[in-house]
Amino acid sequence: MKLAVYGDTVAALTTAAVLADTGNQVALVCPGDTQDILNHRLAVEPGLEPLFEAARQAGRLKLTTLEQVVDRPVHFFVMRPEQQAWAEQLAGRLAQGVGPCTLINRATFPIGTSEALQARIQTDRSCVLVVEPDFVPEGRAVHAFTRPDRILIGTDSAAAEALIRELYRPFNRNRDVIQVLSPRAAEMTKFATNAMLATRISFINEMAQLAEALDVDIEQVRQGLGSDHRIGFDFLYPGLGFGGPNFARDVARLADTLRERGVDGTMLEAVLAVNEAQKEVLFRKAWQHFGYELQGRVFALWGLSYKPLSASVENAPSVPLAQTLIAQGARVRVHDPAATAAFVAALPKRLRHQVVVCDTPEAAVEEADGVMLLTEWKCYWHPDWEALKGGMRTPVVFDGRNIYPPERVRQVGFEYYGVGRR
Repeated sequence: MKLAVYGDTVAALTTAAVLADTGNQVALVCPGDTQDILNHRLAVEPGLEPLFEAARQAGRLKLTTLEQVVDRPVHFFVMRPEQQAWAEQLAGRLAQGVGPCTLINRATFPIGTSEALQARIQTDRSCVLVVEPDFVPEGRAVHAFTRPDRILIGTDSAAAEALIRELYRPFNRNRDVIQVLSPRAAEMTKFATNAMLATRISFINEMAQLAEALDVDIEQVRQGLGSDHRIGFDFLYPGLGFGGPNFARDVARLADTLRERGVDGTMLEAVLAVNEAQKEVLFRKAWQHFGYELQGRVFALWGLSYKPLSASVENAPSVPLAQTLIAQGARVRVHDPAATAAFVAALPKRLRHQVVVCDTPEAAVEEADGVMLLTEWKCYWHPDWEALKGGMRTPVVFDGRNIYPPERVRQVGFEYYGVGRR
């Protein structure tokens, strides 16, 4: 099948690479000159670069322009939410092509956008729009795309449903994971999904605050909650809140939609408020531990990206935490396997020279007064505490993801602060 994919996101690159890998002829259309962006995203996302390059070498995947693919029968929109204007422009141009077409929108645009896009492509060409919400997470995009828990198809067209079922047949063999909804229901489901997951995160973080006030170990509470089959353990980890480009944006947009429709959005607003406050947890703990004076203190930040296996620091706690520490007179040393460049770029220019970027976690801890774990990359799970202790000025661990056993760390001679831990 001849397809065109539009976008330069990880989801777009994954869509193009995986569909080309299953034998389709795929053309990738990116906005402007994005080769550096593509190279970076391909290199960071596990398993994506070899799949992408193999498809290119086989001649099944190529980078091209809209004019070369406008007449293709299938088009995927997988661009960023802020690129809605580009999507509308593309839809208008596709309507001028030759032959019937199916436009599959995997981008997360506001609820109702599908109707506007459908109106743009409703011409003599006989085009139909399908909403297929993107549930592919960064860090495991290829795995999630090829082994989906669900594929939602928002369409009223039997022909479009049949086309997508055939296209996704290689990923829909063990059991039927395809569900057909109305286009607007599919749009809403994407926002509701992220809002539900964000709510779970803010809930357990609020419980962690209560656990500290009651001198209870939140890990015991988490185990008790998660073992209830109605609740489960997913997204039930206390920490520094959620970041990244999706959750906060989608929850805020859903709250706005509630207000616009005259529905009370208090709960979602509280989810966002709890999350923003949670990003300050480690600073507050350090501030109290050092007697409300951080002038001259040195802190090592382990993990800068908003989650492991990502190079993005969008809405991550690392940037505001570093800024706050520097504002209090502290010095900051940082390490991350993939996100140091994005982290430095996200800092105000006047502060960049005050941050020391280190090649290893151990180097970041040298002469530090405390190590702050922000992102639970695998390289941070089993540090040599004895060796680290010898190079630190004051051995203190601020565990923002609760990955370290408190008793083990304290036995080595560190003071330990987790999120709701005893």
